[in-house]
Amino acid sequence: MRLLKGSLTKTENLLFASHNFQPNRLAAGYPERIDANIGWVPKENITTLDRTSKSPVHTLDYGLRSTGIQIKTGNKRIMAIADSFTWGDQVGDDETWPAYLQQKTKTTVYNAGVSGYGLDQSILRTEALAPLLRPTHIVFEFIAHDIIRCGWGKAWGLPKP
Repeated sequence: MRLLKGSLTKTENLLFASHNFQPNRLAAGYPERIDANIGWVPKENITTLDRTSKSPVHTLDYGLRSTGIQIKTGNKRIMAIADSFTWGDQVGDDETWPAYLQQKTKTTVYNAGVSGYGLDQSILRTEALAPLLRPTHIVFEFIAHDIIRCGWGKAWGLPKP
């Protein structure tokens, strides 16, 4: 119905109002930096704690979230990309679904998820990282809310592409 009425991507809808959005991601303590092309990306090579669970968070080169123990066997490399579900909000590095995928497949998995991303930002991050990481497989996760975020010109106090 929102699509029919033209309000699917407007921020004045109940879905937007019902969420506890931080007025500014960086001021709220997210381990991120501004990126002119994507909006924001995780900072590289940092160690911090998750804002809510206080679980350990480590990032690697390109702002990838650590999956715990790095696996360097075989020629396969999987890049997992999307929003906070892939990033692993509220869990430790080895508790994210990309970390579990790595453990189960014994294959290197790059966690390229970023909290708060819309589908548009996930696509742009994929285009930026794929030539650098050269994954053999890409797992692209998204939820309906990621589509809605595509219509926002600004999110969490930061501009979007």
